[in-house]
Amino acid sequence: QALVGDKTHAMWLMDAELYTGMSALEEATETILRGCSLHKLIRLVTMGLGGEGYLTFFGNEFGHPEWIDFPREGNEWSHKYCRRQWTLADTTHLRYRHLGQWEKEMMNVEKQYLFMTDPWLWVSRQSEEEKVIVFERGHLLFVLNLHPINTYEDYKVPARDPGTYRIILDSDMPRFGGLGRVPGPGWEVELEGHVWKDGPWDLYTTPEIEGYEGREQSLTLPILPARTAFVLVTNNEG
Repeated sequence: QALVGDKTHAMWLMDAELYTGMSALEEATETILRGCSLHKLIRLVTMGLGGEGYLTFFGNEFGHPEWIDFPREGNEWSHKYCRRQWTLADTTHLRYRHLGQWEKEMMNVEKQYLFMTDPWLWVSRQSEEEKVIVFERGHLLFVLNLHPINTYEDYKVPARDPGTYRIILDSDMPRFGGLGRVPGPGWEVELEGHVWKDGPWDLYTTPEIEGYEGREQSLTLPILPARTAFVLVTNNEG
């Protein structure tokens, strides 16, 4: 919500620190780290589970700090809040650029895999204790860890399709303002089309003879950092 009378999404998460803490030239405060991480995860889970459409509104795609209020009698016909500061998303030393890049690459994944219009949607895990959500949309696998402090190692998740998986979207990448804890392809360049090359980032499914949370195979993630989301795809879909 960015209309008059309410704060923007980013403002609810980071409040006044949006004006003082968004420089990427300085170490981020805990408020900024938390806010930027959740801003990315909330948009991804909305896009992944929200149906066949996804809409961002007037700067929310990069965390615009202020609401929209068109000139009216109640604000003395002021134009102050009827504009959007689009330059925030283009300024390389600001974290707004990281949030905007995340939006761009979410859209790139949708353009390539068309998961939003795929009829297959299955939520395989909703762990209140771990704060982890795992779901399938089309042939993509989404894994979100919303826990504020817990990072999980060798984290096992159910997988629909057997074969080799790779992370194609990782919210912890430095270009999204993350800490870069998970190496993988496309680390230095934008995801403009998936190229499948062998590497240590490839993950292999394990057959589950007795089944695992409704699936016949599982996948083990070497690390699932706190407040981080992954989107994975099988090699036969790359």
